[in-house]
Amino acid sequence: RTLQECPDSNVFARKAEYPALRVPVRETAKLRQRLSQQVLKIARMKNVYEDPNDPKQYRILVLRDADAMNQEQVRKVMNESGGSIIETSYRIETSYDYLTAEEALKVVLENKVEEIPSAFEIIGNIAHVNLHEESLPYKYWIGKVILDKNTPRIRTVVNKVGT
Repeated sequence: RTLQECPDSNVFARKAEYPALRVPVRETAKLRQRLSQQVLKIARMKNVYEDPNDPKQYRILVLRDADAMNQEQVRKVMNESGGSIIETSYRIETSYDYLTAEEALKVVLENKVEEIPSAFEIIGNIAHVNLHEESLPYKYWIGKVILDKNTPRIRTVVNKVGT
């Protein structure tokens, strides 16, 4: 397959609805620290966003899951706020840029190969991968993902042969 046959970026788009708290701007940092066990923690993703309805007065503090909203600490913060903190939800859209190389390869190669190639050695700015026979038809996709996710450190991807 050629590089032009790689899936378009829409294949990587994901939308997820998360429970959240609408909090006053001045209290955001303090609450984020106080609720650190309950806030969303995903690499390269924020957990505080401007409130689309009132960005100067409020922020949206995104929680990790529905269970977090029911935690005693979250309920206590809401009760102490006197109504200034409101339960809400927030939709987060992710794309190819948010995925690690391994996550992107899982999307691209899902149901095509048994083992997703994710390990490689780096020598200088060259990545050496060991592709199994079943992965060879997708070598351009694999190389593109490795390059995209490791630029500028890696500038070339090669498949080890006969080792």
